[in-house]
Amino acid sequence: MDEIKKFQLQPLPVKGDEWEKSKLLYEGNQTDTVLSGIRLEAQFQHVEKFILFITYDSIFAETLHIYLLNKNFTTIDEWQISQNEGAVHKLQIIGDNQLQFSFFGDDSWVLTVLEKPQMTLPRLPLFSSYWKPLPFALTPGHLQIQKK
Repeated sequence: MDEIKKFQLQPLPVKGDEWEKSKLLYEGNQTDTVLSGIRLEAQFQHVEKFILFITYDSIFAETLHIYLLNKNFTTIDEWQISQNEGAVHKLQIIGDNQLQFSFFGDDSWVLTVLEKPQMTLPRLPLFSSYWKPLPFALTPGHLQIQKK
C-alpha cells in the first residue's frame, strides 16, 4: 500500500437539504464519480484499487467516508464513521494491506483491504459509530474495519 497524491475533490452546489458532495478529479481530470463529502483527508493505492478518506470538514458533527474504488473509479466498498467533532489523525500504513488511524481522539481503528470479498455483519448507524451504507452492508465487502 502506498500513500498517493493523485486525487482532488471539486465540491458541487448543495441542493436543498442533501449532504455535500464532490466530483472526483484524477490527476487534474474530471471523472464521472461523485462522492459524499468535500475534504479529501488522505488517499492510498493498493494494487489496482484506491482508498480515499473524505469528510465534510465540519466542526460540529463529522462523518468520515472511507471509499474503496477500482481502477475505473467506481466505488466497490465503503465504510462510514460518525462522531461529534471527529477528525482523522495518526494515519499510518501498518502493512501491505492495512492502515491504522484515529478519528475521535484517542481511539484506534485498523482498516484492512481483503484479498477476497467477505461478508461482515451489517451495522446500523442508529446503534453504532461506524457502519456500511447500503448496498455495501448486505454484500461481501473488500474492506474490513476494526476498532482497537
